[in-house]
Amino acid sequence: MEINDRHVDLLIHIANGLKADEIGKEMGISRRTVEAHIDKLKAHLRAKTIGQLIYIAVIDKIIE
Repeated sequence: MEINDRHVDLLIHIANGLKADEIGKEMGISRRTVEAHIDKLKAHLRAKTIGQLIYIAVIDKIIE
């Protein structure tokens, strides 16, 4: 899986504390689609929690 710009946007929204429904409204996608993307990103980055997901994204310089 390649992390694309939409994934980066999603990670930034998560890091800023937005919930799935809020992210969906911002990105023009459903809450379920947001949750599916989060699950895929967690699997790809081997994160078990949202906190780990954001930590790994920062450490790997995917987001700042």
